[in-house]
Amino acid sequence: MAAHAENIVDAIVALLAVSGSHYDLSSRVVLGHRETAPPSSPWVTLSIASASISATAPQTPLSKWRASLVVEVEGWVSGVTATPDGRIRAAMRLVSDICAALGAARGLPAVSGVTVIDVLPALSAVDGDAHGLAPGYGLAVGTITVDYLTTGRV
Repeated sequence: MAAHAENIVDAIVALLAVSGSHYDLSSRVVLGHRETAPPSSPWVTLSIASASISATAPQTPLSKWRASLVVEVEGWVSGVTATPDGRIRAAMRLVSDICAALGAARGLPAVSGVTVIDVLPALSAVDGDAHGLAPGYGLAVGTITVDYLTTGRV
């Protein structure tokens, strides 16, 4: 069930693990959830929230299945200053870098065996202190939804 979903997640990791306009995420994008602060900043973790497959008529050709993969995103970045403003601005820059990386290759061309319909990020910038989640960090949290066509495997 997970063959295409894993390939899509690997493609997302590769897209995000580059130097962005604001942050260098090289070697700082990993699959898995963190319960504690990351070893360095910035840091992005991805985890699969859901993977589903269905036939949706009439949009789906008879030989294909329409599938959807939702990937949870949690990005950590230290604020430039130890203020709420600094943490939120740092998180906003990380959200911008993530969206820019995804926008550069919306079709995820590196994924074989699937036809990507759309890649939709839904991310928010959060002050980790204000929510008691990650003192000293700004957080980029949300999901990336990938809708695609496949021949039967998610």
